[in-house]
Order: sequence, then structure tokens, then C-alpha cells
Amino acid sequence: MARYKIKQDILLVGSAKLAPFYASTVAALPRGDPARIGYDEFKRRVFDCEFDDRGGATPETSIVIHGASSHDIGVLAEYVFLSSRFCGPDRDWRLESQAVGETNGRHWDMIVLKQTDGAMKTLYFDITEFFGKR
Repeated sequence: MARYKIKQDILLVGSAKLAPFYASTVAALPRGDPARIGYDEFKRRVFDCEFDDRGGATPETSIVIHGASSHDIGVLAEYVFLSSRFCGPDRDWRLESQAVGETNGRHWDMIVLKQTDGAMKTLYFDITEFFGKR
């Protein structure tokens, strides 16, 4: 299994809702806070993340995210992954629930999606590399 990046495009940026998150979180940080970065740098960091897609059906086969500089960047990389996989005609989704857990010392994020056809999809992401990082 090879690591890969998701190519940045305007549809993914919009469907992953990066701009609203940036505006409400990163841009709202006080001046001088090292986590406060410009929007272009923010998008670059999100799209610089790499993925090992092992299927994601269980914590043991979770999709591993590499290269996230913070927890927020890593979580948004999850949304970019989901948007790249599930957006488009008859494939749009809505976040139904999200939970964090740990198995054998590895932290994971479980995301449950509801697709437009009503089908539910559960995916696990391995967030160990960036869990709790600010």
C-alpha cells in the first residue's frame, strides 16, 4: 500500500468546508499565536497530508493520516478524504456522528456518514500521529 495525497481543487475545498472552519477557528486565534496562519498556508497544510487507505472498516484497518501539523489540520484532512471519495452526483454525504477511541495504543476517529440515498457508511481514521497536537 502506497501513501498518496489528494489533489487540491475548488470542489474539494468547498465540499470539505475548509473556509468556514478556517474563519471560525484559525483566523480567530490571537495575533502571534503560532497556529494562526493565512488561508493559503492553511489549505496547503491540509492538502499536504498523505493517506494510507487500508479500507477503514474497522480500527485495525483504519485509514492512516500522515503529515498533519495539528489535530485540526488532520481532522480537516479526513473531510477532504471523505469529500474526494463520496462527493459528486448521487454520492453526497452528511456527517451523522463522529467519535474518538483507542485500540492497542492507536488513536482513531470513527465517522458515520449518511449518504443521499439514505445509506449509512462508517469509516475509521488512524489519528495517532496528530492526536492532541496543537
